[in-house]
Amino acid sequence: MTIRKYLFQSFLALCCTLVGCLSAHDVPVPETERETTLTLRLSPEAMTRSGDGTVQESAVHDLSLYFFHKTTPEASERLYLKNPGGRVSLSLPTGDYELFALANTGGDPGELTAERLAAYTLPLRNDEELARGGIAMSARQSVRVEGATEIPLRLERCLARLDLSVSLGEECPPGLELHSIALRSVPATLTPFADNRPATETLLSGFDQQEIADNSVPARTYYLPENLRGTNPAVTEPRLRDMAHAPEGATFVHIHASFMGVPLNYYIFLGSNTTDDFNLRRNRHYRMEVTVRGVSNDDCRVSMTTLLLSEGFAPEYDCSQTAALKLLPFCTNDPDAALYLSYELVEGTGRALLDGSDFPQGTRRRVVSDTPLEVGYTQSEPGDVRMRFTLSDAYGNPVTVDASTVFRAANPLTVAYGTSKVGMVATVTFRIGEPGYTGRFTIAYRNVSGSGSVSIDGAKIVSGGSKTTGYNTATGLSVPVDITPSGDYRGRFTISDSGGHSRTYEVSIASGGRDITVTEIIAQ
Repeated sequence: MTIRKYLFQSFLALCCTLVGCLSAHDVPVPETERETTLTLRLSPEAMTRSGDGTVQESAVHDLSLYFFHKTTPEASERLYLKNPGGRVSLSLPTGDYELFALANTGGDPGELTAERLAAYTLPLRNDEELARGGIAMSARQSVRVEGATEIPLRLERCLARLDLSVSLGEECPPGLELHSIALRSVPATLTPFADNRPATETLLSGFDQQEIADNSVPARTYYLPENLRGTNPAVTEPRLRDMAHAPEGATFVHIHASFMGVPLNYYIFLGSNTTDDFNLRRNRHYRMEVTVRGVSNDDCRVSMTTLLLSEGFAPEYDCSQTAALKLLPFCTNDPDAALYLSYELVEGTGRALLDGSDFPQGTRRRVVSDTPLEVGYTQSEPGDVRMRFTLSDAYGNPVTVDASTVFRAANPLTVAYGTSKVGMVATVTFRIGEPGYTGRFTIAYRNVSGSGSVSIDGAKIVSGGSKTTGYNTATGLSVPVDITPSGDYRGRFTISDSGGHSRTYEVSIASGGRDITVTEIIAQ
């Protein structure tokens, strides 16, 4: 970054050429050949020290200086110093410079152009590294070197400081427990000479997570890289600083809790105010005192994750049937929350489908809040079934729900049917059989809608009544059901044996029509 030798040689050549015209004291000296002393007075911008004193916020352990001459790049200089003290003096050619300064980088960054310095990044350090090597600082300023000069070097910390305290309010209900605190959407790197607005995919999902025991939360100090995410004028009160209103990638404090076993997430976003600003700025001191007062439906900063069993299994199925249930995952105040469903087959040997797709035990499926889910389950052998469904949020916090049923041997009862109509009388003939069964069958009748007279095998039956057939034969039995409807009609007929096996059929007859519709009703 220096060209002093080159300039001096050029100057001698020029003197030899012009010696016949000028005396020695008349020869002009190039500006960059005139050196003078520049003294930099290190002055870190004010920010109070941490309460425990482990991080010396104003300490300068090492210093890198880059002087870029604005008119003569060859006159540029750089300097690296360890433990530089409060003042740094050096000789520089006179002129105007752009000065880049880096402090507490942990080593010499080496030769860098102004363009590379502008994009230079440093990794995020933990508390131990900060205590040992200090907080990264930077300065960029224009410098005029002309005569002995002393100027302040205004070093600005590249990190923000957050003092965080969390407590439970007296009004907090019993059964609410705090589990952990973490900083989310924290930049993994910092750029000393540019605004820090890193891509969201590079942000740390959980920085320095702190587990909580007995709802006791000691106060903490965090040092965080700048994260400029802008403002949202729509946020006019603190309760609206939630996931739906915060800019993507904004840094926030996440408190994981539970109330009576149901996961709770508290989101507190950082910024210069408690409403519309979501910028975390370097060299700023943020104080956040959080009081957890309970669960509020009105405070959008509180999110509850639940899994509802909206429709459970039937008490039992035979092995030819598919058991079915419906689930509803729900995450309040965070409609775009990442939710994951899995299950454990506590009892049973079958397989499950989720919304019609294969759903193996132990796998996780991404689901959407407030969107119903249909689970189908089949099992080829009799036995008890118990499934434990787990809904986990983006941080792995679970909520579970159990569902159980019983699979019986496949229904041995066989039923076929034929239909006919003569005049106003519609006839459904049920052909009933069961291998190895020699007992009687019972046909129970229930009117669903409309009206009409019903006879089963010649015997008139009212809604709620039943008819017992003769004994089963090797070829089965044929049982006619005669229906004389008055207008539109629907009725159900349940055929059962003495062993608890049954099948149900619904008969529909349209008014004035000749069509007779018979549909088997599968128990769910």
